[in-house]
Amino acid sequence: EMHETTPLLEIIIVFFGAIVFNIVLLNLLIALFANEYDKVEKISENHFCRERARVCCWCMLALQKVRLLEGGGTFRSWFPRIAGLISLTASFVLQAFVSSATDAPARAALCCFSAAGLSLWQVAILAQLMQSEWFVDRADG
Repeated sequence: EMHETTPLLEIIIVFFGAIVFNIVLLNLLIALFANEYDKVEKISENHFCRERARVCCWCMLALQKVRLLEGGGTFRSWFPRIAGLISLTASFVLQAFVSSATDAPARAALCCFSAAGLSLWQVAILAQLMQSEWFVDRADG
């Protein structure tokens, strides 16, 4: 039986050809990813701003669904105002106690409750300012 032996030069050429081919393909892949990254990077700020605006509009329109003045009587129209004033007063009282608190956990808790009260007041004020008749009044909200 005759065995054909592959010359050493052919093995070296195939080996280096495979390495060069893989390096070229890897460079093409890297160039493709870099190109796509540049495209996405150029429009990423626009996407971020658009998404932020979408969330802001969603929050603002969610507040517009609150109907304070129609169909609820006096309690429905005055409750947000009273709740807002109570939360605002409570926030200021809690903030006054923050400086007199001696330990850090009590100070942090007072700050958190004060911030929550101010947030509640802000939502109550926005609900009053942004009430709208644009949306159909539905029983499920």
